[in-house]
Amino acid sequence: MKKTVRLLLLILLLNNLLALGAWEGLRQDALVAPVAAQVLRFRVLANSDSPEDQALKLQVRDGLLDLLGQELADAASAKEAEAFVASHRKELTRQAEKMVKEAGYSYPVSLTIGDFYFPEKTYGDLTFPRGTYRALKVELGQARGQNWWCVLYPPLCFTDAVTAQIPPDSQQKLESVLPEEDYQVLDGTVEVRFALLDWLGSLFR
Repeated sequence: MKKTVRLLLLILLLNNLLALGAWEGLRQDALVAPVAAQVLRFRVLANSDSPEDQALKLQVRDGLLDLLGQELADAASAKEAEAFVASHRKELTRQAEKMVKEAGYSYPVSLTIGDFYFPEKTYGDLTFPRGTYRALKVELGQARGQNWWCVLYPPLCFTDAVTAQIPPDSQQKLESVLPEEDYQVLDGTVEVRFALLDWLGSLFR
């Protein structure tokens, strides 16, 4: 009887793979939501993947980070950081356009603040789950080149944008605004478990 029940349950579950896919989406949302509420991310898209366009992307990145670094480091929250960026968007756009022109290009520059999808990304010893985050997105030209990602608030990679070494003050700020269990998800000390998935796995033991 037990084997029959298990078989029926297995058939039911196999017929609902889409539902399980939706559950995985909910699982990811549950992981990212508390983190996303406390950070402001940064995304720069190059015109293309040519070496010249990729180099220009990094120049614009560095120039904007230099302008935003101290102001965002002093912000009290992600919302305050976003408000600062929004109020200075025209100035930041002009600076990016200036850097593009000085490099010998005439690409248009677009700066947008909104909700954008980010893949899983590791900064130092912190791994941010994939999902939707508030972010400043900078598009250069056709924006068809490789992306560059970072975290504007708390500033997690201003000290070394290449290797993404995390300033201790920024890591402490992030730890202070997140519940302990959410921060432990980022630093990998806790494995997040879900009852439904655990139960499904038990059927095969």
